[in-house]
Amino acid sequence: MVSTIQNTDVKQKEADRAVVVAVTSRAVFDCGVDDGDEVCEVGVAFPLLQVLQRVNERLEISRFCFSSEEDFTESLLKNNVHLFLTTDRDEAAQASQKGVFSALLNEKVASSEQLRVVFCEDAVIRTDTEPPSASQDAAQSFWAQLGEMRRRFGVLDSPLSLLLLTSRGGRESCGAALQTLRSRGLNMDEAYCLAGAPRSPILSLLRPHFLLINHLED
Repeated sequence: MVSTIQNTDVKQKEADRAVVVAVTSRAVFDCGVDDGDEVCEVGVAFPLLQVLQRVNERLEISRFCFSSEEDFTESLLKNNVHLFLTTDRDEAAQASQKGVFSALLNEKVASSEQLRVVFCEDAVIRTDTEPPSASQDAAQSFWAQLGEMRRRFGVLDSPLSLLLLTSRGGRESCGAALQTLRSRGLNMDEAYCLAGAPRSPILSLLRPHFLLINHLED
């Protein structure tokens, strides 16, 4: 069962002009053992919500969606969500299979003045033998919107930073990924070529708010 409640205190945005982002409540709130009486602590997504206010100072929560674990993708599709954010890989994979572009929240991010988004190589370049995913068109649409937002800010002191991280290959692989992104209207602020090295150490330094990873793998 899916239920959507509109926030009547907020003017509803026009669907064709809005970038709709959905964040799972388990990432927004940390309720521990939910007994219904205790006030929940802030969750891992709270730094993201704070920094989004810098990207869009007029950003408001316009809808609350309630659904069972089995039906949550229905609410995402019903509300034309462009990006679904969660800490659960299974949820992200399930939403992606339904055609909803999904990304994993970084659980170790701290409060910051800049929204940092990391593109991993496998989300940028698809091999010839790899079949297109159900969320590929949704990903292209969101990338275009993200690129347009980045262009609205200057080179310096931008509240939005886009980063590329390539794990395999050398400079050629990194260059190919950069060219692919530029052809889709995305200019990266930073690029890191790991040439086979593990990406966990650099991610701990970059501390992005979320990762765009095609296969949702470590």
